[in-house]
Amino acid sequence: MILVVEDSKRLQPLIIHILESGGYQVLVAEDARTAMEMLTSRPDVRLMLTDVMLPQMTGLELARLARAKRPQLKVLYMSGFDSELGEGLQFIQKPFTPDSLLDKIAAMLGD
Repeated sequence: MILVVEDSKRLQPLIIHILESGGYQVLVAEDARTAMEMLTSRPDVRLMLTDVMLPQMTGLELARLARAKRPQLKVLYMSGFDSELGEGLQFIQKPFTPDSLLDKIAAMLGD
């Protein structure tokens, strides 16, 4: 299960379509609060794909909170801006191709 945290109503369906076409089950949250609720209630979430810029907090802040509760959670950050996130963090630049997203997620999950 992949949790997509994206506040853009325009991008959500595209990302969902890409992931589902790659064989993944998907949950969607528009904000950090909803994402944390889903992570708490859904232990089957293996990876969180989050936008760097979210309404209530950054994707980095969300990931810190999420990993405090679920240390093994894998996180892939995405942004339309050129982001310097720090060493060891997984990032994909928007716009991305379906293949590049699926390849990155498969590598992270070991699929």
